[in-house]
Amino acid sequence: RIEAAAFSRYDTVVCSPLHSGNASTGPDLNVAREICARLASLPLKHAVVLGSAAVYSPSHQNAGLLDESTFIPEGRSDIADGWREVEACSAQIGERSGAPSPMHTILRAAAVLDGEDYFSRLLTGRLAITYPGHDPTIQLLSTRDLAGAVAAMIEHRAGGIYNVAPAAGIPLKAALRVARVPR
Repeated sequence: RIEAAAFSRYDTVVCSPLHSGNASTGPDLNVAREICARLASLPLKHAVVLGSAAVYSPSHQNAGLLDESTFIPEGRSDIADGWREVEACSAQIGERSGAPSPMHTILRAAAVLDGEDYFSRLLTGRLAITYPGHDPTIQLLSTRDLAGAVAAMIEHRAGGIYNVAPAAGIPLKAALRVARVPR
């Protein structure tokens, strides 16, 4: 159970609505709604929400850069819809506290190699099953990279929505080769 009073001595809260112990790439909407509702009365200076780049529409025909308005249309992906709902409900954090509205930061992270996600399992498995002739470029973050992005946002009190991704991607075949996973 989340009690806002437990956070009263802090001026910044970082939250991630990922399913704990679950390989899903979608958010736990029940947890996200509860966190946002309970933190609505907390007088914070800064709220950082870990979101996902899964709100964007990936395509194997994508040359690499996406316009930031290229979202998966509503109703076409439960995962994308869930992450958009998390972003929307996070706006209520600190809103009923009577204090000035806190700075809100949303970090839309690329796939994070946290040991439980799809790519973590693929790159640590004994064998990777891939489509013949399909070698997409993927972007992978380490947990250290994500933590560094969170720390930078807090240190600079930066508000807004930010994409968090590595400077370059890696072709899937190359990532499997580096991980020494046969396909």
